[in-house]
Amino acid sequence: MKLLRPLLGLALAVAGFASAPSAWAACSIVSNGGQPLRAEVRVDSITAATAGVAGTVLATRDIPLSQIEYTCGANVNAELRTTLATGSAATAVDNVYSTSIPGLGYRLRWPSSTWWPNALRCSGTQSGNCSVPASTLRVEFVQTGRISAGTLPAGTLGVATLLAPSTSSSPLTALTVSLMNPITIAVNTCSVTSDVRVDLGNYTVAEIEARGGSNVVPFQLAFNCPNPASVGITFNGTAPFAGGVNGLIQNDGTAGGVAVRLLDDSGLLGVRLGREVALGQISGARTFDYNARMYPIRGETLSPGSVDAFVVFTLNIR
Repeated sequence: MKLLRPLLGLALAVAGFASAPSAWAACSIVSNGGQPLRAEVRVDSITAATAGVAGTVLATRDIPLSQIEYTCGANVNAELRTTLATGSAATAVDNVYSTSIPGLGYRLRWPSSTWWPNALRCSGTQSGNCSVPASTLRVEFVQTGRISAGTLPAGTLGVATLLAPSTSSSPLTALTVSLMNPITIAVNTCSVTSDVRVDLGNYTVAEIEARGGSNVVPFQLAFNCPNPASVGITFNGTAPFAGGVNGLIQNDGTAGGVAVRLLDDSGLLGVRLGREVALGQISGARTFDYNARMYPIRGETLSPGSVDAFVVFTLNIR
């Protein structure tokens, strides 16, 4: 009999544990035949400027969704928890999350003005039913920085999950947002003339002094933008310490007291180094006119020798 007592005690303990009430609620979708909603997103391609402005919306899709009615049981609080794709991370742009393409993010909005991720809570009622009215889900693909060409694969963009937070209910998918096809990401590019050499001619020191510089020599920069793009140009070079005049570029040659001055298409105004100038919209091949001349540096003594200056231009494509 002594051997049976521990066994009897164990049996009672197990029976007591099994009979204790558990906090559990089964959530379910009442509408749509009990099936989750599906939002199917289709975008074939996106073209963006490599260095476009962060926050620029590159593509938008609005997808109508029907009302969804759900329950987690009478007097049980229910929650629709919206989450974005696994691996996506918040960016510096409001409500925008990263994709596998550098510089490209996306954001989801549903219902109404609610950006994801979020949680829609419904207080439990006697009937237990909650609902979200028919609404439009918005998907925006947004530039978040310097963007790279590539392909964004098809897959899940986000999921809305139904659960009862106060219980141990299993999450139930209520809405899936899916990108149905890969998106080709193209960037606006422009080809440029790789090197431009400008021959300023030969002059004596006396000629430079008498004329206040050499003759103006015109030259062109040629660009080709296959896709229409808004383009700006910035010239950078080393200005002489005692220059004080726009567009002066330091002479790296052996002549003393002289620099090279970069001028606009009029041949009169100096180009300000380090400052972007808008070239406007470029589509296809375009050429832009500039000028250059040798220019004596005020307060310095001219001496014979070679004149050799170097300037770099950068295109900003948007």
